Amino acid sequence: MSLSKEIEKLKYDKRLTDWHLSRGKMSKEELQKYLMSLPDSGENVETFRFSEEERNSMNGHGQ
Repeated sequence: MSLSKEIEKLKYDKRLTDWHLSRGKMSKEELQKYLMSLPDSGENVETFRFSEEERNSMNGHGQ
């Protein structure tokens, strides 16, 4: 794949969208149109919960 095609793919990379928006490389409308074109992957989500003890442990507040 060509370099220009790879760069175009990165235009919508979450880590770069603010950069593109702030420099006028992309409009908010263009970004919104792209986001609306993405498939809904909601059915692929698995929800899980941590206990209070597990959350404290992960945040360094345990024991």
